[in-house]
Parts: sequence; C-alpha cells; structure tokens
Amino acid sequence: MTTNISPTSIVVEVLRDDNYDDWSACMKSYMLAHDLWDLIEPADHQEGDQEVDSQPIDHREVDSEPIDHREGDSKAWRKKNAAALHAIQVSCSPHILSTIRSIIPAKDAWDTLANSQQQHSPSHEVQSVESDLSESSQGSGAVSNEMNSTLQALYRYAHRGDWDATKDYLNQYPDAIKAKIEPYGETALHVAARAGNLKVVEELVNLMSKEDLEIKDDEGNTALSSAATVGITKMAECLVRKNQNLVTFVNELKRSPLDEACLSNNKDMARYLYNVTPVEFLRQDNGIHGSNFLQCAIGAQMLDIAYDFLHRYPNMTTTMDDADKWNALFALSKMPEIFPSGNRPGLWQQWIYSCIRLPPIDTPDQICCIYMPDQRLSGSENITLRVSSKLHGFAINLLTFLGIKKIYDLKKMHIYSNKIIRCMCEHISKLDYEKLLEANIHGAFQRAVKEGIVEFIIELIKVCPHLMTTGDDNIRNLFMSSIAYRHEKVFSLLYGLEASIATIVSLKDSSENTLLHLAAKLSPPSQLARISSAALQMQRERQWYKVSFLHLTFFFKKK
Repeated sequence: MTTNISPTSIVVEVLRDDNYDDWSACMKSYMLAHDLWDLIEPADHQEGDQEVDSQPIDHREVDSEPIDHREGDSKAWRKKNAAALHAIQVSCSPHILSTIRSIIPAKDAWDTLANSQQQHSPSHEVQSVESDLSESSQGSGAVSNEMNSTLQALYRYAHRGDWDATKDYLNQYPDAIKAKIEPYGETALHVAARAGNLKVVEELVNLMSKEDLEIKDDEGNTALSSAATVGITKMAECLVRKNQNLVTFVNELKRSPLDEACLSNNKDMARYLYNVTPVEFLRQDNGIHGSNFLQCAIGAQMLDIAYDFLHRYPNMTTTMDDADKWNALFALSKMPEIFPSGNRPGLWQQWIYSCIRLPPIDTPDQICCIYMPDQRLSGSENITLRVSSKLHGFAINLLTFLGIKKIYDLKKMHIYSNKIIRCMCEHISKLDYEKLLEANIHGAFQRAVKEGIVEFIIELIKVCPHLMTTGDDNIRNLFMSSIAYRHEKVFSLLYGLEASIATIVSLKDSSENTLLHLAAKLSPPSQLARISSAALQMQRERQWYKVSFLHLTFFFKKK
C-alpha cells in the first residue's frame, strides 16, 4: 500500500499522482532553507539566464584554475547534490521513486518528476483528448471507440464529482457526453450515478437528450439502474422526469430498475420506482416482469409494496419468472424470518410486542403513497413542517435506542406476511389440480415445512388439504419431515388430527424409517448450530426425545 504521510519533516505528504503542486512548493522551501535550491535552479539563471548564457566562455581562464581548487568545488557539488537528491527521494511514494531511482543529478530527477506529473494534470489530459476528439469530429461527428483511453479523464471527473472539470471537458468536446468509456462501456452519467454524485448527474441530465439517457452499459443497464443500486431517490427523480421510459428498461438478466432497487435493499428508491413504473410493464409478457419484481420485494422484506401489488394482481402468486422458474409463493416459503414462527424474542420483547397496537391494513391503494413536501408552502407552514420533522426524528431515534422500534417493525412485518399468505391462498383456492401442479404448490409447501413456517403451512393446508399427506423426495409427509427437521411447532399440528393419527404414525419413508426412527436420530446440523455449546445441544436433544418419543409411543398404544 502506498504511504501518504511523509516519514520525514521535509514535506507533509509524499509525492503522489495528484499532489505535485503542494509537494513541489514544500520541497522548494526546504531546499531554499538548506541552501540546495541552486542545484535545481542555479542563481545565475535565476537572475538573468540570457545575459549569462550570452557571455563567451574563456576556456583559458578555466584551464588556468588550480587543480586542487576545482577538485574541492567538485567534492562540494557532489555533497550538495547528494543532499538534494536524498531529500527528493525520501519525499516520493514508492511507485514514483522507481522512476528516478537511477538518476544521479538532483536537477535531472526534479525535471523528470515535473514532466511526468504534468502529464497527469487535468490540463494535460484535456489537451491530449483535444486532438483525438477534433480528429474524430472531422469525420462522422460521433465519438469513436479508439478514444476510450483518452476518455479516462472524463471518467475520473465524473467519478469524483468534479462538475467544473467535467463541464470544461464537455464544453470543448460535446460528443463525449454520450461516449461509452472502458472498461464497462459506461457513459459519464453512468459513472456519476454509480458513484452517487447527485450534482454531476443533475447537470449531465440537463445537457443530454432523452435518447442519450437510454444508453446502456455493457451489462445492459441504463443510468437509472445505476441510480437504483445506489439508492439516491432524487437522482432517480431527475432521470425519470427527463425520460419516463427509463423505468421499463431491463438488462440482460431481465431485471428492471425497480428490481435493482429491491435487490440493493433501497426501500425509499423501490417505493418511488414502484409508483412511477407503468402497470402495463409489470403485467406484460404473461407477468414475467411483475413476478420478478414481486419475488425481489419479498426477498428484500419490502412487504408493504409486495402486498399492494399482490392485492391488485393476485395471479402473480403463481406466475413463474423467466430465469429460475420460481414464483412468489416459492419465494415466500424461503422466508421464515418474516413470520412469527421464525422469531424467538425474549420475555420482555414479547411483552412489548403484545402491547403494541397497529392500525389494520385495509386500504392497499394508499400503502405506497410517497409524501413529497410542497415547496410552495408559506413560511410559517414550512417552519411547522421542519419542526415536526425534527420532533419525529427525535422520537424515532429514542425508540430505536430503546429497541422498541425494532419490535414495532417486527410486528408490522408479521401483519404484512399474514396478509400476503392469505391473499396468495385465496388465489390458489380458485385453481384446478393441473394449475396447482404447474405452479409447483407442492414444492413451495415442502420448502415451508423444511423451514418450519407454521403460518404458511396452515393457510396452504386450508385450501389444499391433500398436501398434508403428500411426501417429499424421501417420501416423508408433513409430520415425518417436522420430526426430521426438528420443528416442534409443525409437529404439534398432529394433535388436531385424531381420526388420521393411526394412519400417519405407521407410515415409512424411502429408508423404511417411521416417526419413531426419525425421532431417535440426531438433529440436522443447521438446527444444532443455533445452540451455542455442546452441553446445551445435548440438553435440547434430550428434551426433544422426551417430548416426541413419549407422545409417539402414546399414539402407537392408542392404535
């Protein structure tokens, strides 16, 4: 790693590619103080180079000097040169030092550094691009791919958010605004958006046409997709105002900016894009885009917009995506953490959880309405808005500190997950058996059993009772799997099936194991890993053995 802070007292920071002006000023002051600067800029040249250089040299006078006097001057020069060269060398970063390591005269080393640093300066980069762009503009007027090496300057300006340098660059070379820069084929707008530079993005959008905003990088992403990944909502608003069609672009992976916002867990960005994305886009192509979005929203635990969309279009429950051939029901079956059965809060957390009262969710059309402050409010109204916002922020911070907000959000998430699974099951109840097979309801059910999602299992059994007796790949039914995966809450459902207990307890899986065999086996590693020590793991196994084994023995005797 390159050292930034100088290990000496000569300069504040060692020489890098971006601090030559400051470094050279410090070095000059140091050399002047130590009487070394005349090696870099001789005193006679400082006073008047032309007059000194124009005077003829009398070789006879030089030859007539005593030999010992010239040897003394040479030794003194070598000593001063070594001191100046050493000062320069120890004040350079390692990769820059390698360029002057073999240079002996201090002046030559100084000049080499000055020339190399000027080549990295913004003015030199603009000058180097000028010739390439002017040659290209004389032809078709479009930016050619051969200029990508020189367009790296524009890449750096946009990446670090330097709008002044970007503007100067584009004023001289307007065609560069839509150039695709290596290595990822991004425009300056892509680069600024991905770096989160809102100011540069806003200014670039003002200079670009609608068609320019639709340029995709090598991965098929527009600048809006880059902004969605970063999560700056104002950036997305700026882009969408200029070109509404950006929200319907998909990349090579068939993901839209809305999907990217969900995958990046940018909730505010996802809510905004959900509001501005046309419904027709999410419903077209048999709902593939809508299915992708719904799965992404569920996976990111953005259940408010997932429920809103599912309530409008319940058929998206079983609509398969284009890549993995999954649907929203299967995505929900892999999310035990969003259901009450997947959480184990402490006693005091359970008490707070029970005390929290949330209003019922009856109006899905109003779930995702984004409140945008009206900038035309009067002064007093604006002051009231700011004060109330500050008080609200203080209250949120206090609740967060006390841990109450986390429990509040958890209960709210549980309410939404319950609404979602019921909405899905209502749609499933209207399907015939062939549609159920196509939607892979059985696979989603078995996954929920493996994860121990009791709420999911109960609601699905209500509309598809046959799932209770169907087996998985090992021919294990619901209760055999609940024992194998050690989900006592799922196993407890057995007590409500008095008429079927005798049949269930005598079934065997593909390895000829009954419920008793499975109860005697060791818990899966994923379950054991949840318990911290081996002693507690053993205690847990004994407890499970006592409860399950004794109850199963009772069932056999009853049979």
